[in-house]
Amino acid sequence: MHVGRVVRLITLDLLLCINGCGPSAAARHPSERAWVLVTTEHFRVYSDLDGQEVVEIALDLERDLGVIAQATFRSPLLTVEPTDVVVFSERAHFHRYFSQSLGGAFFRSLPLLPESNHTVVTYDGISETMQSTLRHELVHDVYARNFGAMPPWLNEGFAEYFSTVRVVEGKIHIGAALADMGTTNELHPFAVEEEGSVVLALPRRMIPPPSALLRMTAEEFYGPQHVASGAGEASLEMSARYYGAWAFVQYLMGPNGDYSQRFQRFLNIVRQTSVAHAWQQAFAGVDMHRLDEEFRSYLAVGRLTVSALPYRPPGAAPSPQVRVLSKGDKHVILAKLALATSGSPSDIQIFSQELDAALQADPPSPEAYYLRGMFAWSKGNAQEATRAFERALALTPDDPRMVRAALELDLQQLGDELDEQELASLRPGIDKLESLARGPSELLFLARFFSVAGDKQRALALGERAVKQNPVDPRVLAEYARVLEWCGHLQSAISVQRRALEFLNEHREVHERLQQDLARMESQLAQQGLPSGPS
Repeated sequence: MHVGRVVRLITLDLLLCINGCGPSAAARHPSERAWVLVTTEHFRVYSDLDGQEVVEIALDLERDLGVIAQATFRSPLLTVEPTDVVVFSERAHFHRYFSQSLGGAFFRSLPLLPESNHTVVTYDGISETMQSTLRHELVHDVYARNFGAMPPWLNEGFAEYFSTVRVVEGKIHIGAALADMGTTNELHPFAVEEEGSVVLALPRRMIPPPSALLRMTAEEFYGPQHVASGAGEASLEMSARYYGAWAFVQYLMGPNGDYSQRFQRFLNIVRQTSVAHAWQQAFAGVDMHRLDEEFRSYLAVGRLTVSALPYRPPGAAPSPQVRVLSKGDKHVILAKLALATSGSPSDIQIFSQELDAALQADPPSPEAYYLRGMFAWSKGNAQEATRAFERALALTPDDPRMVRAALELDLQQLGDELDEQELASLRPGIDKLESLARGPSELLFLARFFSVAGDKQRALALGERAVKQNPVDPRVLAEYARVLEWCGHLQSAISVQRRALEFLNEHREVHERLQQDLARMESQLAQQGLPSGPS
């Protein structure tokens, strides 16, 4: 789950909710309502709101993405990762799956589903807070694709800075204050409610200065894994780091003399070189003590610089596609949400109930069998997983996700050393998947297969296609590094694995595993007497 903004919501709740924060009154099951799926170029919106309202939400999201494109790179078009959006009509339905302290949730991917996209879940339309979170995540994707990996202060600072973009009277306004955070001269943080919104006030002494932000590693900036579950002081400190990153970018983007000029120089050259090299070129010789002092003065004054540029409406309006969800489809969506939040036996029970309902629906949901197979596989029950994948394929034989899952399970059971007979038994399914493959998860599986089968050229071509689709996803990069390693390109594998680690940022849960894989590759290369290249 997305860390920074979720932690802020929890922190606000802890500061405000002293009495009476129990669960809402039980409502009828969300699957009893009619649900629709509205699909546009960059979004898939699932909701039990009125169909026309869901269409408007999807169109608003597309318009918002266009505004971000113009605000960040003065371009009307951007390539970004698709986003799934789930909007409950009722608060009680949302809180059946999520904590009472949350008004929305963001997931970079869903458990067990390698093909899953960014997922946003909220209720009663898209609130301003959730819109801001969506913008924040879209900016992450946009900047990663254009600049490459960035240090955490700059990564989060840009995302927060551009999350405030608004269109006012035909102009895009950039640089407004954050809606949910501010600073205070008080010694302790507190929360206030203003016009129905909650604002976290952070003591200025908690905001890290530029010298500290510039030194922070990703682990230091984002804090320990699962900090959201503990909240408290650690989450307040994380909020202060997010605010500091935003304020520093806001300071550099404004008319603040030499520092702003240097930052513009940095922005002009960063797309032609690495972020670290561009920063070193632009900020060489800066007195950090003086910068810290001037930044503190800037925070105390609290004067923001809001810039504006003409808004160019899109030439052609998006054409949304609308589909009414079946009973099975609805329960599959709800099962995925229960699985995404599964931190206790009760959560797993809700997942099982939703999945059973999806399997018993008429007509049965092929995706429910796929989900059952993936869950059984994760628990080590290969036989049940095989049966589930077979049922899924019987219902929808040309779904690449299900073809991939069945083949991947077969390959795992056969092992990495395949004889000619085993290879021949897999080839019909492999050929079929190659004709159907669309996303990185299928392409990377095929690349792994061909690397094991000895067709290295084919494996590398498929891996390159996967990375081209999503060049900033650490999971995709790490899988491609494995393909390169198996194909004997160890130096390239190390380089790609380092990129995967650079792009992890908030994906702290997989950092240790990728770091171990990198150390193993570097050890192998050292044994061969070859240099691994710059770190």
